[in-house]
Amino acid sequence: MSLNLITDSKTKVLFISPHPDDVELGAGATLAKCVRLGAEVYYIALTNIEDNILIIDEMKKSVDIMGVPEGNCEFFHYSNKGFDKERQEILQELDRIRDELEPHIVFTPSSHDLHQDHHTTAIETLRSFKWSAEIILGYNLSWNIIVEPFNPKLFVEVSKEDVLKKLEALNCYKSQSKRYYMKEQANDGLLRYYGLKAGFEFAEAFEIYKMVWK
Repeated sequence: MSLNLITDSKTKVLFISPHPDDVELGAGATLAKCVRLGAEVYYIALTNIEDNILIIDEMKKSVDIMGVPEGNCEFFHYSNKGFDKERQEILQELDRIRDELEPHIVFTPSSHDLHQDHHTTAIETLRSFKWSAEIILGYNLSWNIIVEPFNPKLFVEVSKEDVLKKLEALNCYKSQSKRYYMKEQANDGLLRYYGLKAGFEFAEAFEIYKMVWK
């Protein structure tokens, strides 16, 4: 038996990205699927890498390809690799977003992520949304998780269309194209790997931090 998390167009789904491209890498196909199923999808990025105009433009192109309305995107200017010093301000911003949007499902990085900004984002997301969101899920940025293993309990089947949206969105980040984890082969392989574990052709995998069954 499968679980249908997106029940209608009233389902609000929030994707939280510490930096441009993190959501696309960890949950881009799932985001595309949420849009395809008619959910009300929101995307926030907590830093744009020191106001880099090129990165901002790449990020806007990426979320547009994935189908997120411009009005549902918000970009912030917290210091790259300095989230730990601004965690209270980040928490207050997340609290504001929580109260304004009241999302049902929230995606954030894994709490096991070694990158200081990713880890801070995960912890502050849990602090902010622990009582309000019905579902909180952690996505995998595998090159940053080596000490504590990423231990997914939820596998989201994604279509070939969703996969192509993810890969096209990642291709917008020309400034990051030399990084090995941005390569199409790496991302296609991970989608197939999680698909194999779950019995699908393609899947993305998530840790479950909270799930309410009413």
